[in-house]
Amino acid sequence: MLTLEQVTKRFGTHTVLRDFSLTLDAGMIGCLLGPSGSGKTTVLRLIAGFETPDAGTIAIGGAPVADARRALEPHRRRVGMVFQDHALFPHLTVAENIAFGLRAWHPTERTARVTALLRLIDLDDAAHKYPHELSGGQQQRVALARALAPRPRLLLLDEPFSNLDSMLRERLAMEVRRILKHEAVTALLVTHDPFEAFAIADRLGVVANGQLAQWDTPYGLYHQPHNRFVAEFIGEGAFLPGTFEAPNQVRTELGTLPCQDEPALSPGDAVDVLLRPDDLVHDEASPVIARPIHAVFRGSIIRYTLRLASGATVLMDHPSHDPLPLESAIGVRLDTRHVVVFRRTSAGIVGAGHNRNARTFEPSHTL
Repeated sequence: MLTLEQVTKRFGTHTVLRDFSLTLDAGMIGCLLGPSGSGKTTVLRLIAGFETPDAGTIAIGGAPVADARRALEPHRRRVGMVFQDHALFPHLTVAENIAFGLRAWHPTERTARVTALLRLIDLDDAAHKYPHELSGGQQQRVALARALAPRPRLLLLDEPFSNLDSMLRERLAMEVRRILKHEAVTALLVTHDPFEAFAIADRLGVVANGQLAQWDTPYGLYHQPHNRFVAEFIGEGAFLPGTFEAPNQVRTELGTLPCQDEPALSPGDAVDVLLRPDDLVHDEASPVIARPIHAVFRGSIIRYTLRLASGATVLMDHPSHDPLPLESAIGVRLDTRHVVVFRRTSAGIVGAGHNRNARTFEPSHTL
């Protein structure tokens, strides 16, 4: 449905996007993640027609809409856009805001469409209210309904939840997903929050330095990252030192673990093993001993920082109804379904601080 092929965009001497390619199938919800300045919003502006690519092509519904020589005008692309600040008209009611793009429709059809969308966003009783009378979440739903009203082929959302508190963001993301799926609209969203993206998207892409580092399912990005940047940006965890062994094994202090084939690695190569907090399991039958040295209560789970025998620290999620005593010796084992290894580099152990061997990390938006 949406295709970008080898798209490059420059502003003066600064290259914002370089050979950027992705495909989003009809009816799917895609999401671009990345730090500020990585090029995410530029991708949306190119698709919408607010910018023109310096190289490459953009197609919507199989029809080219832009390349370096020509570009279809934005209003002819049938692309809707939801902005970060909602951009609602303060002097219009909720119903009038939603109907704004339907002025060419027959009055009966326009009224029916607005009524249906008000019901869909659960604001039937707010039709005659003004934007300032609504909460932030309600304003966002009105902005979404207004963008959906003309039945666009594609919907673009630029940081739509960034002005909301964290709990409301995730809840609204799930609500927006329900609305988009009901309308069977293809959508591409930009955010810097991985958990917001997990709640809404079918496909996720991590953008780094103007390129798409990985385009995958939420599961694939979290458990099978292609590189260290993706691994660190998309979630928390630790890198544990190991030695690559053929065939498809890596030796660590947690034992010899199976891993995917890595053609670039040779037996004996030093590697770092990515461990997510949900990869480690408390198991008193395991010969591997660790000591919980720190605990963070997170409702249904407690996230423990564990010190291994070597002094390396790793993270483990554990049910909060069964707390573990700090500084006690416990058995742990690794769920080996998600073992991902990276060639060890100096970057893999920089900033270890209290951690002599492994490096624990938080999502990059909190670094």
